[in-house]
Amino acid sequence: MRDFQSAIKTSPGFYEAYYLAGMAYLALQNSAEIEKYFRKSVDLSQKKYADADLALGSLVFRLLAIIHLRQKNYSALLTDLDAYLLLDPAGLRAKELHAQAEKQLLTSPGAAVSANK
Repeated sequence: MRDFQSAIKTSPGFYEAYYLAGMAYLALQNSAEIEKYFRKSVDLSQKKYADADLALGSLVFRLLAIIHLRQKNYSALLTDLDAYLLLDPAGLRAKELHAQAEKQLLTSPGAAVSANK
């Protein structure tokens, strides 16, 4: 992390350093810092750095999917997973969760609970 922080301090416009710091925080499972650094990388690159844009989008949809899974809101979960799979078509875990959510939604019509309940 020190190398990334040093690169950011030396060259604050170096968006790749923010992306790599975000990846390091991803490995440490520090979601607040992950989003902060991915978002900064996207902003600095003016959305021209696909790796950061993809990572941020994937993170957001994965986090939303986890929230909706815990709420048993399978309809919203399917929407999140569809969006995630558009960003990462090879996301095998997302495909597995998608199949499980579809099955749950089909077998339990009342399973699509609102987040407001």
